[in-house]
Amino acid sequence: MSSSGIGRAALIRLLLKLVRFPLPTICRHAAAADILNEMGEAGIPLDKDLVQAIVGDNSAGDAEAERILLACVVPDPQSVRRVVCAAIRLPGTSRVVCGARHYDTVMREQIRSLIDAGDAAGQAWYACEQGFIDQAGRWMERGEAMQIARVAGQIVGSPTSDELHSEDIY
Repeated sequence: MSSSGIGRAALIRLLLKLVRFPLPTICRHAAAADILNEMGEAGIPLDKDLVQAIVGDNSAGDAEAERILLACVVPDPQSVRRVVCAAIRLPGTSRVVCGARHYDTVMREQIRSLIDAGDAAGQAWYACEQGFIDQAGRWMERGEAMQIARVAGQIVGSPTSDELHSEDIY
């Protein structure tokens, strides 16, 4: 993350917009080079192929630059841990109920079904730890989930906390 709080993925998306903008290639690539320079000075990791496509002696055409930018923005989903959905967990257990948002209609219906079926936890389901799960079904507390969502480029808007809330990702 740069000192201004703008992450690498957001800056790459801006570069992609710039490369697609209807100006002469030389103008777009020159402006993109300035952004890459600022990213480098801020310590944001840059892909060598990306820098070469934008500013190299034989800088790539727009199609190649766009291909490389898209590869930088859209990481391989198998290699990046992602927040999948909101979840609640019974304290001291691994029992989890999931939903789009904490205690939304779907989650409450699951809890009601558990209680109706005689689940020993009963009403304790309404006072659970709130967190999230990732694509492998691993539980994350809100703080860890915020870190994972930031790295995966899932954050929308401007969160006001270091803890993730479902509104921060969708």
